[in-house]
Amino acid sequence: MQVSDAGAFGAYRNAIAGLEADYGGRYLVRAPVLDRLEGDGPDDERVVVMEFPDARSVRNFIGSDAYQVAKRLRAGAATLNMRLVTEDL
Repeated sequence: MQVSDAGAFGAYRNAIAGLEADYGGRYLVRAPVLDRLEGDGPDDERVVVMEFPDARSVRNFIGSDAYQVAKRLRAGAATLNMRLVTEDL
């Protein structure tokens, strides 16, 4: 993730606060990249890692009306690349 407008991104962050728990999720990491050991990326890159009980739960979280509203608040404030990593395919 790369944040370009901290104020607008804060509105997104506030809008999703606690929403992950409604879908069984929890944050494992929310931090800026400390040191790039290999590969390229922006200097101000941040990493967010969340854990959910299964793939369906995270898809329900991302597809929820509340997340979709929050996502519109994030438009133009940050660039995200989301990945789903799971054994539950």
